[in-house]
Amino acid sequence: MTEDLSKTDDYSLRSGGLALWLIALGALALRWVHLWLVSGTDLVGLPIIDAAFYHQWASAISQGELVGDRIFFMSPLYPYLTGLVYALVGALPWKMMALQGLLGVGTVLLLYRWGARLMGRTVGWVAAGLAALYAPFIFYEATLLTATIILFLSAVILNLTESVLAGARRRDLWLLGIVLGLSALARPLALMFLPLIYLLFFMNHRPTTVRHSAIVTVGVLIILLPVGIRNLVIGGDFTLTTSSAGMNFHVGNNPDATGLYWEAPFLSSVEPQYEDEDYRRVASEVVGRELTTREAGSYWFSRSLDWMINHPFGYITLLARKIFYFWNRAEFANNISIYLGRSLSPLLKFNPVGFWLIGPLGLAGLIRMWRRFGWKRARVAWLWLAAYFVGCVIFFVASEYRLPVVLPLMVGTGALIVEVVERFK
Repeated sequence: MTEDLSKTDDYSLRSGGLALWLIALGALALRWVHLWLVSGTDLVGLPIIDAAFYHQWASAISQGELVGDRIFFMSPLYPYLTGLVYALVGALPWKMMALQGLLGVGTVLLLYRWGARLMGRTVGWVAAGLAALYAPFIFYEATLLTATIILFLSAVILNLTESVLAGARRRDLWLLGIVLGLSALARPLALMFLPLIYLLFFMNHRPTTVRHSAIVTVGVLIILLPVGIRNLVIGGDFTLTTSSAGMNFHVGNNPDATGLYWEAPFLSSVEPQYEDEDYRRVASEVVGRELTTREAGSYWFSRSLDWMINHPFGYITLLARKIFYFWNRAEFANNISIYLGRSLSPLLKFNPVGFWLIGPLGLAGLIRMWRRFGWKRARVAWLWLAAYFVGCVIFFVASEYRLPVVLPLMVGTGALIVEVVERFK
């Protein structure tokens, strides 16, 4: 067994040496060159759907409208961060996208750290190099969408989880909870990992499970409770994150659902503000009284659940389609399509590093890691992948929602590539 395929004590960024910083510099160059190539196009200058909503919301925040006047329908972390950037340097999308390029480099560095900790420096370098080149990462970092901040926070969570399991320090437990709460404010799907953290604590050291789980939970609530109180005061419903869960569940689970984003026939527009109003209006008409946002969400959730229970064969067929789409090489858009980006940027058009490569090689590498080094080495990667896989299958599949699973798949790909090279040597 070589050093690079064994557990290493030196997994700091300093251990990456010159090679890591060259990868980071190359990653930043790719991101900023791509942004420059598309900066004069509608991809940057004309935000649409969710991107337009975030831009308008962030612009209002930058002008002092900090509280808002309704329950959060869309996740608030990203527009508040964007609003801060707009307030400091001006409300121009490309400025936020330039910052996202730096965050993307942060994800590359953190992925090296996690990969080096698990499998050695060479695997860390390969994983970081793949993240630097990965076309969907580059694309989403030049859009006004939540993907970049979610990927960065995901890389932090993965590193903190490994640190806590190796020897739980109180500070790391608090940080893990706080970062997980922040990630939930960028996309509530991140909370799917919370019960799996409890499971990891139980499997790792049973006597401390309750205490460690409690600290992480309180850390999460420190972030989410103020949002719940704000939603209660503003809109009359206590909602820890957003009010869109019921609507999104119905989008992915109904007789006409496709497994991807499905546009309800009664929508006047797919813009988020109109989705919120139209779903609540239709639910209110069916029930016969004006519903609150929370009540409308419950109505759509119950309606989908009734269909799933009464039509099990149809639901199983839909579930199989979602699984197929999740592992498909195609990047299914629910907002802005990467295929538009490829038509505008040669850096994407001629970039071969996509899910078609990372998906199968990553799965093979993670399976190999488990079989060769045991469950303890691979547990965080597999449970993180499982959390986001189940989350997407419960709702609907989209390229943007699938991105966090690419992080463990890149480590698996790096481990497999290094092992193959070593065997050839």
